[in-house]
Amino acid sequence: MGDANELLHIFTDCQQSKRSHKTHSKKLATLLQGSKNTQLKNILTHGLLDQILIYPKSDPACNRVMEFFSLLMTTVDAVTLEFIVKHLCARLKSTAKIVRQKVLTILEGFFQISAEEQLELSVELITNIIESGIERLHDKIPSVRHAAVKVLRFLQDADDENDPVVEALLHSFHTDSSAQVRKTVAQHITLHEYKTKPALLKRLKDVQADVRAAIYERFVEETDIRQFTKENRVNILVTGLTDRDKAVVSVAERLLLRWYDLLQKDLIKFLNYFGGSENEQSLYLIASVLSEKLPVNQENEVEQELPIQYESIETMNSAILIWLYVRCGYISQFSNKFNLIKYCEAYLPTPEEFLAAMKTLTTFEDDRFQVYIKYLLLLAPYMAQATDITGHKLLQEGALEVLETSITAPFEDAVIVTACKTLGLLDAEIGSGPRAATLVFSLLQRALSPSSATDSDGNAGEVSGVLMAAPCLQWLVQQQLQWKKAGKPASGLVNFQDILPAITSSLQQTDAMMRASAIAAVGMLALYEEDVRGQYFGLLRQIAFGHFEEEGVRCTALKAVVDNLLSVPESIGEDHKNAVFSSLATSITQSFPQEGGAGQLSPDAWALFVESAAKLVFGGVSNDPYLVSKLLYPFFVGPVLFSASENASLISGASHEQQTLEASYQRVQQLLSVLFAAYVAKHDASFETLRESITLLVSDLTMAVRDGYVASSVFAQAFQKLFGICDRVYDEMVKQKKEALSSTTTAAFTSLKMTAFACTVRELLKLDGQSKQDKVTAKDMVRTLAIINTQVWLPQSQASAVKTVLQALLKEPAVRGVKLLEKQISTLQNDLQTVNDVGSPESISFFDTAPGLKDLMQSSSSWNEDASVMVDEEHSMVLPKRRAARAARAAASKQVQEDDEDEEEEDDEDDEEEDSDDEEEEDEEDESLPPSRSRRAFT
Repeated sequence: MGDANELLHIFTDCQQSKRSHKTHSKKLATLLQGSKNTQLKNILTHGLLDQILIYPKSDPACNRVMEFFSLLMTTVDAVTLEFIVKHLCARLKSTAKIVRQKVLTILEGFFQISAEEQLELSVELITNIIESGIERLHDKIPSVRHAAVKVLRFLQDADDENDPVVEALLHSFHTDSSAQVRKTVAQHITLHEYKTKPALLKRLKDVQADVRAAIYERFVEETDIRQFTKENRVNILVTGLTDRDKAVVSVAERLLLRWYDLLQKDLIKFLNYFGGSENEQSLYLIASVLSEKLPVNQENEVEQELPIQYESIETMNSAILIWLYVRCGYISQFSNKFNLIKYCEAYLPTPEEFLAAMKTLTTFEDDRFQVYIKYLLLLAPYMAQATDITGHKLLQEGALEVLETSITAPFEDAVIVTACKTLGLLDAEIGSGPRAATLVFSLLQRALSPSSATDSDGNAGEVSGVLMAAPCLQWLVQQQLQWKKAGKPASGLVNFQDILPAITSSLQQTDAMMRASAIAAVGMLALYEEDVRGQYFGLLRQIAFGHFEEEGVRCTALKAVVDNLLSVPESIGEDHKNAVFSSLATSITQSFPQEGGAGQLSPDAWALFVESAAKLVFGGVSNDPYLVSKLLYPFFVGPVLFSASENASLISGASHEQQTLEASYQRVQQLLSVLFAAYVAKHDASFETLRESITLLVSDLTMAVRDGYVASSVFAQAFQKLFGICDRVYDEMVKQKKEALSSTTTAAFTSLKMTAFACTVRELLKLDGQSKQDKVTAKDMVRTLAIINTQVWLPQSQASAVKTVLQALLKEPAVRGVKLLEKQISTLQNDLQTVNDVGSPESISFFDTAPGLKDLMQSSSSWNEDASVMVDEEHSMVLPKRRAARAARAAASKQVQEDDEDEEEEDDEDDEEEDSDDEEEEDEEDESLPPSRSRRAFT
């Protein structure tokens, strides 16, 4: 009885703290020692342990007892351990999942401690646990299967590839539906050369990113690049580096760097492990990632020895050529920190070596040599930076050598395209003669011939000839323009009409890439040939803004349309221009990526449409206020689109897609921020267009808020941006001139702010105040007006007009009776008592800045049709005449009462309506609004 009490005392103490676990485990092991004390063992297992196992909730005290049991099992003698394990294995067949899971947790803790202390266990004991554990791998509860994996990981035989535990874990790895189970197996299964490693390779594209990341983590920790074949090395890195999940990509990058370090950072040896020209795309990807991870300031340390002899074909290495091209492109981004010319002189061939290599390489037909040619051509523009005019001509001759040979040699299209692009880059410095033009023209004709676009069976080829035609045509157009600009003879010019039918026929191809390339070619040709422009500009416009084409083709057509409008706007008819402006405005506002439905654009495509409109507006091609207002809409709205709770469902739920959407908005915001400031700075020519567009923009914003597309806080954001840019541009102009600006310029800036203010009031007067959304919209609009410090920018001559309008606003249904809004308007009226005399009264009129505002005032409940407000045409001022209006109205009502009974009833109804205007509705309080004294102007 004393031992039983001691046992209860030990378990009570173990529940409270883990500090005495070791002491109590030794004491209890002494009590349980031997095979005679069966009663005490039954109390321990069937009594205390079973109580812990069936306890349904997760409890810290319960967890501490389970940890104590794991420790106790490593302390007791073999007989007692066998007794406890037998009991635990029996409980693994319990119908309660919590019991099975807790038993496995205790066993995991036992094996964890045993591994740390290197305890030897009997074969019979391990066999019993393995059999029970493997059986639990097929449990219907995922958490139990996961716990079984964590136990069996300690029982694998690393020397036996046919180990039943490994076989069972592999089966779970391939078939288990739980990602957590597959991940744990990937983390702990023994790596065997011919069984488990291939199994991990097959799961590199598991549907769950956690599983894929676990596999790559295992490779980072336990593998060497020399343990895999070339195909598997390429597969492992390319699959990981192109994974859609950033976490997997990050682990794959760590694996690449570890393998690189294991080879003592031998660059050539490392790249050669991934093959040569047969794995060109994979080598390019691996080289790009490695180049980004190697610091530029360690260049000499990393590449101090690259044994390349360009005059010898045998010593050339496609992997190193790819690396040099990738590295030059990367280093060119840090030209202020690293000397690219010095790098090119150290590692790239000289122009003489380049030309000699080209003459040799063009005599071979092996695909390996075509990769050499391609990347030497890509390196030529970098070589040109480290040479003189003579070297330029040698480089150009080498590119022409390739093109000339390609007329008869079976070169890949990619090689010919690269040669044309390289020749175009080199010709940016020096012009080519008729030989080059004739050569490229021949290639263009060959590319567009029907045989180049089909195979022997008449099917579309893998790489269409029209894809090669685009760079050829681009080079020809560029060369022709250079010749015309330099006044060279027309004998070198080619007749583009000969190739136009072949290009336009490609517009009807089924392949989208072919159609896009043909559209690009037509767009470039239209820049040069007026007849082509007149004939095909309408078609390009229809493709760009129609919904019958794929998005990529539409974007290509849009670029062609914009390029022509910017380059030769005078030769394009007004009908075409207006159609483009209208279609762009519609696409920007009605094809928001988050709205979905017909005509939806992806974030990148929508950003391209916005950028195209910005180019036309700020390039001076368009002065259409409607287009400008639609362009300013995403600029002023911006991130508020994401905070509209009623439209949250319109935004894609996928995090990656939403990140792309937000990135596109940020890109548009940055672009328009710069361009809008530049547009405001052109105040002499653009202010009137900008002012008119603001009147349309405020209407659009109000409609968007009322319909729930954007949050009502958009008004404050729009005013903040508008006033801030105006003030910043104004200050910069003053700083440049080092003196005060003219009154006309100052008045122009003031008119923009007054337009926004007046148009907001106009939209407030339109609200009927019947719906909840109208009241919310009115509250934010009035709040926006109230936080604008009119003392800074409002002319004194317009103060009385603004007071009159605000007084009328207090009578409107959307505002009347709302004490918060009435208080804000009252404070705003008090501020108008001390406004500065800004601007010129003759050039600014408050009512003229918001079309329709005067008409709304006349129809408002506080307007007297006879003389409530008088307009002084000479000064464009609105003068309040309240008292005279009331007297005149009373006299008119009295006269009508004496003459006609019906008129008296109508006047009584009017008086009742006027009296009802003073009745208070339900108060709306908003404690979040700061006190009026803390208000500040947007700057």
